[in-house]
Amino acid sequence: MLVVIEAGRGRLAGMWYKWGLAGWEGREEPESMTWKEILDCLEEVTYICGEIGAKGRVILKEEPLALVAHPALSVRRPGVLAELGWQKMRAGMVDDPSTLAPIYLQPKSSE
Repeated sequence: MLVVIEAGRGRLAGMWYKWGLAGWEGREEPESMTWKEILDCLEEVTYICGEIGAKGRVILKEEPLALVAHPALSVRRPGVLAELGWQKMRAGMVDDPSTLAPIYLQPKSSE
């Protein structure tokens, strides 16, 4: 599964997940990507969800390996994020606010 959000200037922020014993688990760190880069790396049918606008839907529509979430499920939902945070807090999984820092994703360099 790939979860994406629009990051501006034609870029996306995305993270790949796989199903594990405890549910969905991130495979790697979040990364900066484009729709073309996503299409280039699909090797099997992949569920793509998150913030997917009209442009992304047009691009993904022609890709048989892209299983795209319904448009109603492809918008930002702050309430869902709040619920995830609440679940973590109740489970005692809290972070020290003084140690938190933003993540800046850099485009992949062409080598």
